[in-house]
Amino acid sequence: MAYKNLVGQVCADEQEFFQRVRDFLCARVGTYDYSTTGVGWTLHDAVYAVDENTLTDGDYIVVYSAGESGDDDMYIKIRYSTTTSIFYIRGYLYWDNVSHTGVLPFSNADFSVVPLGTGYRLWLYGDMDAFSLIGYTGAAYSGYYFGKATDLLYADTVATSAGAVATGTDVVISLDAVPSTWVVGQSVFIRDTAAIVKITIKNIVGLNVTADITTAMAAGCKLQADISFTVPGYSYFGQQSYNIAAHDGTSGSAAAYLTGSWNASPPAACIPDTMNNDYIAVPLNFTDTAPDGYYGKAKNVLALANQHTNEDVLLVRSTGDSYRFFNMTSARTFCFLEV
Repeated sequence: MAYKNLVGQVCADEQEFFQRVRDFLCARVGTYDYSTTGVGWTLHDAVYAVDENTLTDGDYIVVYSAGESGDDDMYIKIRYSTTTSIFYIRGYLYWDNVSHTGVLPFSNADFSVVPLGTGYRLWLYGDMDAFSLIGYTGAAYSGYYFGKATDLLYADTVATSAGAVATGTDVVISLDAVPSTWVVGQSVFIRDTAAIVKITIKNIVGLNVTADITTAMAAGCKLQADISFTVPGYSYFGQQSYNIAAHDGTSGSAAAYLTGSWNASPPAACIPDTMNNDYIAVPLNFTDTAPDGYYGKAKNVLALANQHTNEDVLLVRSTGDSYRFFNMTSARTFCFLEV
């Protein structure tokens, strides 16, 4: 689906802020009508003490996206709060909307997002892969990134097994397709709604992949060479995030705790570049230092070494794309694609 943005929306209070995020992200007619302008994630679950128009501390929603590819599975719980922050968030491998329970949470606890304040304004940028949320609460801008990273080290093309996969040695998994980049000896992830584990390809024959399996997988399980679904884990944009799985094979709350990194000190001649006095914008990378690993780049986000006036718009001369500036900390400026 097309990339969408909600720009500088004034909100009367934290309830309106929450409701607008929910309805715009899910492209729905709720408290507000964003049925034609919203992003399009699915409102997978919702629990209210009263109803969606009258929020109570502790109410929550779970949003879901299959990604732009239609093969991803991202579940994010967003809990409404009136204590210190508007949201408390947590990512899950899967969420059962009948029992209202999540499977394999990314972190040990919910993480707070957008502090309470006054003079609320909201920006939300995203597509079915990922979205960035920026809030102004009377004193400062806070921002957060949710969803897939792009430009991974390995292709994240998904292959699906129609049948269940049993445990054992030299188990043959029949897939709907085998990506051309897969080779014998390569590690890949296999996941269903109960677990995500790392396996090693021992043989490839046509659409059949052979591997040793220690965790049984349900029919419809998915295999991919790399995966990076993230939710925020720090109060500064891109500073730290929780990932669904680490490259060493750990998953859930034991998985990768990612640190955002970028080239914060380009050569002096590039601050600004002397051709047209333009500043250099660089990608925001997700990395993990224990264990080491690279988990891609934030989608539709750029970072700068120098501060600019909040909410200014930068034109990327090479592409003609427009990005809006926000100073998230005293030394970091982030820019978000705006259409």
